[in-house]
Amino acid sequence: MAIVNYYQCVECDLELADDGRLFYYDNDSGETIEFLILMSTVGLDRGSKIKGNVTETYCKSCDKYMRIYSIRESEIENPCETVRKGIDKHISVIQSELERLKGIKRRSKYTITPEEDYYVVDFPEWGDFYHVDDEPEMSKEDVIKDALSQFHEEIDYKINSMDDKVAESIIVVLDERGKGEDDPSEMVECPDCGSEVNKYVSNLNECPKCGGLFGCINSVCYD
Repeated sequence: MAIVNYYQCVECDLELADDGRLFYYDNDSGETIEFLILMSTVGLDRGSKIKGNVTETYCKSCDKYMRIYSIRESEIENPCETVRKGIDKHISVIQSELERLKGIKRRSKYTITPEEDYYVVDFPEWGDFYHVDDEPEMSKEDVIKDALSQFHEEIDYKINSMDDKVAESIIVVLDERGKGEDDPSEMVECPDCGSEVNKYVSNLNECPKCGGLFGCINSVCYD
């Protein structure tokens, strides 16, 4: 089970999450893959030669999110370089998929076929279609409007669920094999500006961006 704690500033609305996220290097795709600890992800990193955890924080000087990948296990030399390449590869895959989805949304190609007492609206690029049943009084125009609304809702959810924040974040990769217990007050150096930044959001009482009141606003359990 994953417990995700969401933190937010009351002044500037900066949001950060602490979710116990893990990562592994996928030997087949060459990507660094992140995942939450769920029943469906048990053993997902089995066979990987590099494993670790991910934390999210914020650099005030750069005005950017930071993502810190801490390597806990590795069977290869120079794991930091491999993980960084895997992150770049994964970001590239995400960006390509986002562009593909945005293209499908922009084109909104569909066909509409009348049946006995309803219409079938098909979106061939999306691989889904909509039956409008039990409403024979709906006009063809209303059917198309309703189907397009559902289509855009689904594809927008897919687009929004892809974390493009990763592509815009400052990435830090640390080799922390053999390290002891994590220190909640630990600081890390921003590779872009050299500033000291809190590694763990759970230790912050003040907003790292504006200094306002900062705290946990919601906790959600996923299994």
